Amino acid sequence: MVKGNKQSGIKLVENVSQRNVTYSKRKRGILKKAIELSILCAQDIYLVVFDKEKQKLIEFNSSEEFTRSIVS
Repeated sequence: MVKGNKQSGIKLVENVSQRNVTYSKRKRGILKKAIELSILCAQDIYLVVFDKEKQKLIEFNSSEEFTRSIVS
């Protein structure tokens, strides 16, 4: 027998205010994971998230020397 949470699949959050809350929490979570990965594994991380509604680009780079121009 398998125990634990069973996810019923990932789908769009229909309620706009709940979607914004989910986006904010998940964005924070993925940034925390990127920071942890960078520290634990001594890797350079470059993460980009584009918010279509606000037309805003969110960038995280683990090192000031590691920039968008290196990635492109």
